[in-house]
Amino acid sequence: MTGDGGAIRLYVALSVDGYIATADGGVGWLDRFAASGEDYGYGEMLAAAATNVMGRATYEQVLTFGDWPYPTIDTLVWTRSPLTDPPPRTAAFHGDPSALAAELRRRCAQGDVYINGGGRVAQGLLDEGAIDLIELFVMPTLLGQGVPLFPAGRPTPRLVLEAHRAWPSGVTRLLYRVERGPVRPSGAP
Repeated sequence: MTGDGGAIRLYVALSVDGYIATADGGVGWLDRFAASGEDYGYGEMLAAAATNVMGRATYEQVLTFGDWPYPTIDTLVWTRSPLTDPPPRTAAFHGDPSALAAELRRRCAQGDVYINGGGRVAQGLLDEGAIDLIELFVMPTLLGQGVPLFPAGRPTPRLVLEAHRAWPSGVTRLLYRVERGPVRPSGAP
């Protein structure tokens, strides 16, 4: 975390077997959990977020859900192409992962930055050492295949469990602090 304000937080729901979406990019498997009426900390995230970050595919998908869920939060969409008629406070960010990391660090002075979608965004920022906290919502379901949160075979930082919570539905929140220092090869203790 930065000493000047907020943290860069990866905030993501995933299946027990580590997928954030089905093979075709769908997230309909999360609908049954949303139907329970429990927000699983989503309201807290919305209240705490100064900036929201997502990849282009996540952005396009969120647009199909109805009203834009982030009208009071600055949102950056990491993309190579311009956005057509973006929602209020939403802008495209063009640049490499190091430029994105630098921009997000700058924005931490205003409060927490939440990465709300996109495995490529998450991996790029993790590779840059820019993620301070990883907040996983493990959903009690197995997808069998799909889009993994992180690809296999990448160096990984050491994680320290800061907090956890379980709901009666079986959803479990795991909050990890990312330790700074040398990364380990994937699979190393």
